Amino acid sequence: IANAEDLSLEQHFKFDTTFIVSINPKLPKYNIHFSENVVLPGEGEYYKGKINYTVEIRSSNNSNLIQTIKSVNNANADPLDFNYGDLSEHSNQGMLIDINFDGFIDLRFKSGQGADVNQTYDFYIFNKKTNKFELNEDVSNLTNPLAFSDSKTIYEYTRSGFPGTDGNVAEYKWNKNKLILTKKINYKVVDEDCTHLYWQEDCCCKYTQKIDYYKNDKII
Repeated sequence: IANAEDLSLEQHFKFDTTFIVSINPKLPKYNIHFSENVVLPGEGEYYKGKINYTVEIRSSNNSNLIQTIKSVNNANADPLDFNYGDLSEHSNQGMLIDINFDGFIDLRFKSGQGADVNQTYDFYIFNKKTNKFELNEDVSNLTNPLAFSDSKTIYEYTRSGFPGTDGNVAEYKWNKNKLILTKKINYKVVDEDCTHLYWQEDCCCKYTQKIDYYKNDKII
């Protein structure tokens, strides 16, 4: 929708979409209306934008309001390059994910973007007892979280800045809607000119890696 180079854009824009979701085959379908206001930063203020959203969740059977969700992100963030996927496809695809692997669809909304690839999201996990969605701070506090259903593992990827810089990959497992850190890999660039060399077509930056395993939040 917006590109970091397009600073001539208006300082505000709004994104709206409505879609029907099957949370689980055993439950009635939900009608979800997502509305987002994005405040773009001014020139030279790339990380001073805002992302504010409101979500209305209704029964698809009778349109009764079940729940309203409002964004909790109040920190400065860069909403540029805001994208839930290919907008020529269904824009809701990036908002629906079974993040805790329990067979029930959860909600994911982008909350901010930091240096280059570092993105954060608000995750609302479906509560089977209340039939409502609840913000899960554990996974919402992660950067670039990726869910792998085969191994039921969440990976977090962070990088210091642009391509060719140091980074970390952390591995988490779920335990009763709490994320448990199990492994962390630290990547450190060996080539001093790697950031520059990265942009060369035939370059492959060299890294060292250090692997730490965790139990009860302590290295073992």
